[in-house]
Amino acid sequence: MRIQPIHTTRMNRTVIPALIFLALLQSGMAEARSMNESLDAEPGQRLLLRSDVGTVEVMGHSKSTVDVDVEITGLDEDDFTVAIGKDSEGVRIKGEFTRPWHRRWGHKRVMFTIRVPDEFDIDVKTSGGSITVESIAGKVRANTSGGSMRFDDIAGNIKAHTSGGSVSADQIEGDLDMSTSGGGFNIAGVVGDVDLNTSSGSIRVDEVSGSMRASTSGGSISARFSQPFNKSSRMKTSGGSLTVYLVEGSGADVDAHSSGGRVRSEFAIEGRVRKNSAFGSINGGGASLDLNTSGGGIRIKRI
Repeated sequence: MRIQPIHTTRMNRTVIPALIFLALLQSGMAEARSMNESLDAEPGQRLLLRSDVGTVEVMGHSKSTVDVDVEITGLDEDDFTVAIGKDSEGVRIKGEFTRPWHRRWGHKRVMFTIRVPDEFDIDVKTSGGSITVESIAGKVRANTSGGSMRFDDIAGNIKAHTSGGSVSADQIEGDLDMSTSGGGFNIAGVVGDVDLNTSSGSIRVDEVSGSMRASTSGGSISARFSQPFNKSSRMKTSGGSLTVYLVEGSGADVDAHSSGGRVRSEFAIEGRVRKNSAFGSINGGGASLDLNTSGGGIRIKRI
């Protein structure tokens, strides 16, 4: 019997070049590198950061310095540059790719860890990465093209946007103006007005003392007011339920409508009340409370 040889030509033509490519790729991968810099700064100044990519963490400390740590992996020395400097308003940081194709090719990670004086304004924008800001007394502006955002213990107004990620905030003394193109909100302990918008996600706000404006195209909304209701508020969802908690004794002018559920209130509403709508006053009236949902019920509950 004649044994026929096994033909491996086709496999070799495809596998061997692939193995060679992987070996070359691994041998050429950049090792992690780091940058560390400390600059003198005064309370009340500003941190300005702009980066083509990177996760950003900013924390307040008791020193009169801005301490910057940058960790870079998956990129060669010349692929990504970071410039750190001072101007009359504070500290500026810029991170950028040196070649356009580095934005798309291979695994890359940039991490900014920054400590600033407790009283400092923050202005951060990254084209890809999450943003965290903690323990700051000052105005905060934050923008990312893809990543989650978290804000804790902030005394100042916050304006933030992410093109894809969830947003959380806790213990805020100031107004919130936040939006996300794809994620939910989890907000707690706000002394100020709240304005939230998401294209896809639920909104939960626990303990807000000011006005509440919230809109989502796909999720439920829950809002709890921490003191007697006294500022006009408006909430709308295209795909979920809507629940509002009011302190006992609150007065409000209610305009509530649901296209896909019932409207229920633990407070007596004087006016026109139907199965899926309510228009009237609570406790003699007060600030306006507009509630609208296209895909769920509405509940007004007593705390």
